Amino acid sequence: MEDWSFLESLYFVVITLTTVGFGDYVPGGGREGMFFKPLVWLWIVFGMAYFASILTMIGNWLRVLSKRTRAEVRDLWS
Repeated sequence: MEDWSFLESLYFVVITLTTVGFGDYVPGGGREGMFFKPLVWLWIVFGMAYFASILTMIGNWLRVLSKRTRAEVRDLWS
């Protein structure tokens, strides 16, 4: 719909979902945008929630890994 190349679309997705949002690519221009703009808003909201859950999962995994590593180091020095 936007006549963007694949690289431009990928750039828009990454910048939008990491909440940087430079504003150099904006979806939904023209008459067709009236229908697609709510869909883009939903995609952004759910995409940001998904991205946040992935970051939370990585943080929890790193926390468990660091606790296990501390316990192993403690056992080595005992």
